[in-house]
Amino acid sequence: KAGKAFILIEALDQTSPMLGKIERKLLQWGRKMQDLGKNIMMGSIMAFTPTIMAGKVFTEFDDAMRKVEARSSGTGQEMANLRDQAKRLGRETAFTAGQIGNLQAKLAQGGFNRQDIFDMTEPIMLLARAAGEGFDIGQDATTAARLVSGVINTFKMDATEAARVADLMTATVNNSTYSLEGLLVSFQYAGNVAAEFNIPLEETLATLGSLSKLQIDPSIIGTAFRNMNLYMANQKGRDDF
Repeated sequence: KAGKAFILIEALDQTSPMLGKIERKLLQWGRKMQDLGKNIMMGSIMAFTPTIMAGKVFTEFDDAMRKVEARSSGTGQEMANLRDQAKRLGRETAFTAGQIGNLQAKLAQGGFNRQDIFDMTEPIMLLARAAGEGFDIGQDATTAARLVSGVINTFKMDATEAARVADLMTATVNNSTYSLEGLLVSFQYAGNVAAEFNIPLEETLATLGSLSKLQIDPSIIGTAFRNMNLYMANQKGRDDF
């Protein structure tokens, strides 16, 4: 029995290094498999991320264009032109196609037809880039759309004049203390009176721009312009002047 125990102990002593080596190999293999699993998972995430982002961008664009189609009147070809325009500007400018589509949807909501929207979109986008705050270009585009569409409606202009209106707005903002939003606020007070008394847009904007340098609130500027012209419209006001 003692001899058998000795043989068993000796066998275990000889086997232990081999077992230890096998154990270490198994541990190394386990770590490699774990690292491989992590790499596969990260690779899958990285592979799918562009697809997810592309899907989100397409969904935003498609949703915007559905709104344009539902809200505007015009032909199927004019709708196709709007889609192509949004895609092109999304490729060539800082705006995404979805942001362009949302701008077009705002114009459609304002009652403009598809051809009008096509004529107005690019000038509005250029105004947003040239005179916007730059912190949120989507919001800049919305403000520019409200301003240009407001002027066109107030002065009863054709949509093809959007480029001229946008150029005048850009010059006014860049040569005054106005922000795009501030000019919109002032025009909301001053625009109807200017149109009613046939004051040219250029003269209206020049007056508002000069008043803005007094560093007063845009709503006060617009109100002052309106009240001044209403006062001058009656005989007493003309006599006092």
